[in-house]
Amino acid sequence: MVGLCLGLMLVACQPAQSPAIWSPVTTVGTSAHFEPPAVVADGAQTLFAWSGADAEAARLYAATFRKAATILALPTTQAYHHSAYPALQENAHILWMDTLLDEGPRLRAGTFSPDLVAVTGPITLSREDTFDYAATTLANSAIQVVWTEGFVSEPVLYTNIIDGQGRPAFSEKVAENVSHPALVTDAGGNVWLYWLWQGDLLQGRLVGAVIENPMVIAADVPLARGDYVDAFYAAMDETHAYVIWQISRGDGTWETWWASGDKASQIWSQPQRLAYTTDTESTFQTGFNSGVVAVASDSDPTRSLTFVSLARPLPGQHRSVPLATAGHGRIGIVYLQGGHVVGSQSLAAGNPLRAPSIATDRALYLTLAWADERNDLKMLTTRPQ
Repeated sequence: MVGLCLGLMLVACQPAQSPAIWSPVTTVGTSAHFEPPAVVADGAQTLFAWSGADAEAARLYAATFRKAATILALPTTQAYHHSAYPALQENAHILWMDTLLDEGPRLRAGTFSPDLVAVTGPITLSREDTFDYAATTLANSAIQVVWTEGFVSEPVLYTNIIDGQGRPAFSEKVAENVSHPALVTDAGGNVWLYWLWQGDLLQGRLVGAVIENPMVIAADVPLARGDYVDAFYAAMDETHAYVIWQISRGDGTWETWWASGDKASQIWSQPQRLAYTTDTESTFQTGFNSGVVAVASDSDPTRSLTFVSLARPLPGQHRSVPLATAGHGRIGIVYLQGGHVVGSQSLAAGNPLRAPSIATDRALYLTLAWADERNDLKMLTTRPQ
């Protein structure tokens, strides 16, 4: 059985100290690889899901603060790139990529309960070799999922809406020549699609399977031989939209790039590396139960810059946009608002190979989770236990 530091009251793990309001760093399980667990924090319990293996086969695991890691009855061959979203009855949607026997990579879906019991799935959404996917929450705990499949030189975008009980509709073709799709649902329930193609960053409103008013809004990040886009995300605050590139450079280093657009004027900045300065003598109110956050800036020439290596935004639209970050031996959060970096928080030591997952609940408590160098899965939260 996968080695675990469990109980998920987790008092047996001797954690490092975290800033006030944040819990100690604790271990929720051990993964088969370096990706963080997927996290859903919207119900009475915080749910974690990831892939591992026992002596017999590859497995999908889930855990909560109070329930030890449990094998989900969702058979998998080689699960990776997990994400999770709230479903009805405090269940969770889970999406993951899987390499099925005698087939290429496919996108799969299911749901599981707070008791860590699989409710639906596994459902295979894609039919051909699949490259990237994204999802966003809709009304009544449904999710809309998009993914690219087909030929790598001519990827085709498809979509499916999965209802709050985990039941998918029919998959529909959306568009051709789309790579790295990202989705975000705004406060009005509109779904916005961002994607990359041939040096451009594009945007459109996604209505069912139709992209309304698609347009080029900025340039893509320049890539040299050996560089690639490992992940691409979108998020919003009250006035601005943001896209985040996770870039792997040919020399093995990581870079986070970002661009922002004013939602009223549709004027976008060009992509730039995410870097900031910190004023530790001043604090910023984030709109979350986040504890003390230092003021930060992306435009202060009087202080030395900290460049972000790895980052992942909290999905959706919020008063500010928290980015879970890693780099320079630290786990933390950088906050965006009004098209700028406005706050930063250093939370724990860590050197993950992928950005932490980040989730929030209805009371706006935050939870971060990541895989450390040994693939042990760590978490910390401001949510009361």
